[in-house]
Amino acid sequence: STPPVNNTFWNVSVTGIPEGKWTWAGWGNDTLGNSAFTTANRTFTVDTTTPFVDYGTNVLANNTNISQTYVALNASYMEINPLNITFTIFNSTGIWNTTTYLTSSNTTNTSINWTGLANGVYNYNATIRDIAGNSNTTITRRITLDTTTPLVAFGANVLANQSNVSGNYIFANVSYTEINPSNVTFRISNTTGIWNTTTYLTSSNTTNTS
Repeated sequence: STPPVNNTFWNVSVTGIPEGKWTWAGWGNDTLGNSAFTTANRTFTVDTTTPFVDYGTNVLANNTNISQTYVALNASYMEINPLNITFTIFNSTGIWNTTTYLTSSNTTNTSINWTGLANGVYNYNATIRDIAGNSNTTITRRITLDTTTPLVAFGANVLANQSNVSGNYIFANVSYTEINPSNVTFRISNTTGIWNTTTYLTSSNTTNTS
């Protein structure tokens, strides 16, 4: 309590209040014994804890390359006073979409599925916010969408189909075009089955391999 000053407002500061929801009211009296409480109680929440948020199950690993036109994401969070969760996806041109869901429960799982995406590299994350202004964001992950079939063709000096030659070797080289190459595999077979399979790792867009 503090000494009153008639017909004036005065401030009262209380420090060290623990986290939680609190109710407060004012009470006053005079020298004649009259007293009264405020007509209504007030409530407030103390929350200094950073929310927890992480990717949920079945979310693709960072730097995934995949042939599809969507990105599915779900996130799990823990927060006793949640406000909302925001999912953001962006590419080289900027933010492609931001979607915010209001939240109300302590531990929950919230998901989104961005569809109709063009081929390219996308980054995405999820941010949880509470009613006290605390927030936390997942580590941003990257995904490459690629639904284009690679182009491949025999290169120079490769014998024509159905050729008959006098020799004990076969030479082959190919040219391919692909923005996200992984490997090139050469395979030779005869009437008994596959005689040899050789795979080379690749990294460039357009190349010639033999």
